[in-house]
Amino acid sequence: MSFVGNTPSVVLRLPGTQEQTLEVAAKLEYRNATGSIKDRVADWYIGDLKAKGHLVPAIALAARSHSEGFNVIAVVPESTSFDRIRLLKAQGVEIVRTPAGVRSTSDESRHAVARRIASGLAKAIVIDESTESLWPADCYASLASEIVQDSGDHLDVLVVGVESGGAIAGLGSHLRKRYPALKVVGVLPNGANIHGETDAPLRREWKVEDIGADSSTTHIGAAEVDAWIHVSDRDAYSTARHLIRDFGALPGPSGGAAIFAARAYAQQAGLASARIVAVINDSATAYQSTLLNDDWLLDQDLADADLLRDIQHDLLEKYRGASVEDLQLPAAVTVRGSSSVADALDIMIEREFSQLPVIDTHRKMIGFVYDADLRASVDGNRATAGEPVERYMHRFHTGRGERRLYQVITPDTSLAELARFFEKHSAAFVTDADRRWCLAVVTKHDLIRFMTSRRQF
Repeated sequence: MSFVGNTPSVVLRLPGTQEQTLEVAAKLEYRNATGSIKDRVADWYIGDLKAKGHLVPAIALAARSHSEGFNVIAVVPESTSFDRIRLLKAQGVEIVRTPAGVRSTSDESRHAVARRIASGLAKAIVIDESTESLWPADCYASLASEIVQDSGDHLDVLVVGVESGGAIAGLGSHLRKRYPALKVVGVLPNGANIHGETDAPLRREWKVEDIGADSSTTHIGAAEVDAWIHVSDRDAYSTARHLIRDFGALPGPSGGAAIFAARAYAQQAGLASARIVAVINDSATAYQSTLLNDDWLLDQDLADADLLRDIQHDLLEKYRGASVEDLQLPAAVTVRGSSSVADALDIMIEREFSQLPVIDTHRKMIGFVYDADLRASVDGNRATAGEPVERYMHRFHTGRGERRLYQVITPDTSLAELARFFEKHSAAFVTDADRRWCLAVVTKHDLIRFMTSRRQF
């Protein structure tokens, strides 16, 4: 079943000019089946695919390939994010990488590579949305109708990120029939020149995906776009993160660029109360290792002043240099590996613990047990009350194939580092630097309680 179309439109109230609030209606196309506006293209093409062999964007096509009975080879530039590559591979797609930023006429372009691969495969079809002869003029008709339904009798500005040019050309042509005075604004990353010379070589220096291209598009006529707004990577990524934090929206970097461009155009044109619609192409969930990764944003210098302040507050200022020692944790209660399962359960019940460190005869920590795990083992007759608890403990990695890696947390560990540890773990075992003695057990609840006491939470 395909869930495409009828995506929500959310009004965002953004800072405007002269202390006025600018309202932008964000059309959330990431609410489509695979989280992209390209689902509409895929659905339009899918009916003709078997008979005529049109190509659609890889992820949207891959999601439908199993039910339609065909295999997909995705030819993608090296600039494509690893998050998207993982998604394609999970769907059984074969990946072929090509250099980014080469001429469209080059033998190394993704267009040429796709054609060479297809020429050696029986019944292979090359799908390329940027080829004008394959571009369906009506594939964005449903989106245009939804925008009309949301906007009613009045729409002043349409803002669309541009890659192949299909979306902005299709939407513009449909919407101008209803709104003759509509201004259409195209959004590009800094460095892209999609409306320039057809065969002009481009140096792909931008990181944002879904807008910009490695060759100029032929879909867009000279009169179809009223204004072009170029957006830097920093503004695209930072705006997307602000939308996530301030509005609960989940735009990808291209969506951040669209909203930034909408605000920039409104300021340039002196629009205070215009009806503006910005199309949000795809979802933040496709950018787990980039847009949603604070460390990556800092490393790539993509955080604007406001976002940088927020990240630094979360990483450093929020904890004001405090360490685990400042939590004033009670001394750890431990159990020896030779102790019985029943003894370990009794301790956890008495102390209301959900986990318990396990030590050896030299009092060195060798693992831990969960209350729920032990109860399940006993209830399922996989363990008896008198067996040594070490048989059912989680062991730390020792280099001999055991699975859990032990990260040393000491009293000197900063609370910022501890908070990052809790992003993946439910509890930390505090030891000395040599990991000889277990000193305390700490959970995220202890950290929240400490921050509450300092009025930082």
